[in-house]
Parts: sequence; structure tokens; C-alpha cells
Amino acid sequence: VAGDRTLDGRWAQSLIPGMTFARRGHRGALGLGLAHLSAWQHVAAAKGCQGDAAKSSYALVFEDDERVRDSFSWAVQGIEALAMRAQPEPDIVLLNALRPKGVPVGNVGPVSILAAGTHKEVGKRPNVWTSAYLLRCGSAARLEEAFKGMSYNGLPWNGMVPQFDIVLQDMLARPENNLREWVVAPSQAISLHNETVSVKRAIDKMGLRHANGSMQR
Repeated sequence: VAGDRTLDGRWAQSLIPGMTFARRGHRGALGLGLAHLSAWQHVAAAKGCQGDAAKSSYALVFEDDERVRDSFSWAVQGIEALAMRAQPEPDIVLLNALRPKGVPVGNVGPVSILAAGTHKEVGKRPNVWTSAYLLRCGSAARLEEAFKGMSYNGLPWNGMVPQFDIVLQDMLARPENNLREWVVAPSQAISLHNETVSVKRAIDKMGLRHANGSMQR
């Protein structure tokens, strides 16, 4: 998804309307954002997510640098069952967040489930990392639309800065969006996130090398 032909296409521009042509060193970040947003579109349109009953079902979204622990399957089943019984149901459940923070709403074995607040944090944001999460079928389209409304310094989000997971937290923290987030604690409890092996970072570095080579020539 990091080629100019893709990034300049109507599909990519519709998902990230604020995308600019200044992409040097950020193609991997753009690809990551487009991958998540297009996944949300697929979830919203999926056959298994249609109908009133299916709206409360959850889809599992995974990044390439996430690895499951032995407890992952039964833990996710328990978390999903807890979420589907909740009133109101969470729109998204982060399964491996960095700096998890929120109000306890339940437990699945040794894992705690926290309901995140709706106020923007100052400094390092809690609940970042989108390497593994459950996305509610009936909320996917609403999350996508809310994401398109994000802006920084008076300009639409450009898909690069801040990074996708930070923008997600800023979006969820806006009370007017009326979106509910749960978070699993502690970090790395049911899956492992390894940022040292990252396609996004590799593409970003490749873009910088190509750009520097062009300038030297």
C-alpha cells in the first residue's frame, strides 16, 4: 500500500482525506493507517456483520508484529462474551495496549478489563498500540467516519503525524463521538507486541534511504 499509485488513488484519499504529498519517511505509517481503516470498512460490509443481531459481534484485527500467547484464544472468547453482555457494549477492545488505563469492569482469568475514559491525556497517552483488538461490527462504520473528522493544528489528519494509534486515542477521548473503549491489562498479557520487527518501520526507513540517495545524485 506504500506506492505512489496507491496513495494517490481515490480509495486511499477517501480514507485519509488530509493526506499530503510530503511522504518521505512516512510511507509505512500511511500504509498502517490505510490497512486499519480499510479493515474497518471490510468489517462493516462483511456478511457476518449484517443484521441487527450481528451488530453486537466482534471482529479480530491483528498487525503483523503481534504474536499470541497460549491463553489468547480462551481469553478473547471470555472478553468477547463480557463485551456482548455489557450495557452499553464497547465499540473497540484493545487486547494489548501500552500503558493500559481505565476503570475496571471485569476480569477474564488473571486479565483485567478496563473501560477507558473520555478525556484527552497530556503527555504520553495511555492505551496506545493497535496491534491486536476487537472491533464491534455495528461500530466499524461509525469509527471510520469519526476518524475522518480528526484534525491537528486546524488541518485534517495527514495520515502520518501523529501516528495512527495516537489519533485513535484522541478520537475516542472526544465525548461528542460517543464511542466506548475497553482495554486489557496488563500489557502483553495474552499476546506479545514486538516493534523491533515492523514492516511499517522498514518501509519508512526505505523511503528515507531512497530520498537521501536522490538528493545526493
